[in-house]
Amino acid sequence: MGSFTAHNIRFPDGTVSMPGHPTLLADEPRCRAAMRLLRMLYGNRLAGRRIVDLGCLEGGYAVEFARAGMEALGLEVRPSNFENCCDVQKKVGLPNLQFVRDDAWNVGRYGPYDVAYCCGLLYHLDRPREFVRLLGQVVNDAIIINTHFAPWEKEARFGLGELTSHEELPGRWVEEHGETDEAALDKLKWASWKNHRSFWVAREGLLQAISDAGFDLVLEQWDAAADGRELLAVTTSDDYRSFLRGVFVGIRSGRISPSAAQVCGSRNQAETPVYCE
Repeated sequence: MGSFTAHNIRFPDGTVSMPGHPTLLADEPRCRAAMRLLRMLYGNRLAGRRIVDLGCLEGGYAVEFARAGMEALGLEVRPSNFENCCDVQKKVGLPNLQFVRDDAWNVGRYGPYDVAYCCGLLYHLDRPREFVRLLGQVVNDAIIINTHFAPWEKEARFGLGELTSHEELPGRWVEEHGETDEAALDKLKWASWKNHRSFWVAREGLLQAISDAGFDLVLEQWDAAADGRELLAVTTSDDYRSFLRGVFVGIRSGRISPSAAQVCGSRNQAETPVYCE
């Protein structure tokens, strides 16, 4: 098993993917918040619900969704991350867990889904509104987007550009990298894939994009930041405010046609998906 950078997963034999790491991913606030939301949506009916984990990194969230009984699919484009995902799939031995090496823009190939989980990906895209619109075509019930967003006032922590408009939404550009070689891109574990800069949408613009994608209940999941701590203290702290990150949720009261997944577009249809052996 390769080196893990973020997801500390406990396996059935008692070993973990990141020995010495203080917490398991299952116990971290982002994962706990996602599970609270899913259980609120479905109660004790999680079994069989189909969820896609977009840009799943090392597969930890997909594992926890599968352990809860969901049919979980993780999409990951970086070969080294995907190798870790395949090792994870073998070690956990869950028949309802699957990983595919493919670009997240090709999410329509594998849909439709009940839920899409998008953590740490949207702010690495150069067309975030188009991506949210794409999710609206292939997701029946809900999307959960854990992402950075652009502030209205200038900031210094992330080196964002000037406030502007892109895809008719307010936000700021940020430079990612100048790499074009896939071997070099594979080493940039927490960066964009092939776009050299990304667009961070302002919070209000992201809410609009989710609404426009067909989700008629749009909200921000504040408990993801506090996770049992005093919400007021956390959300008014300088660190929280400067971190510019939140969990944005879209819930649909109706359902899309299953055929929608067959007609939605993608960016790299020429690429061949790779499944774990």
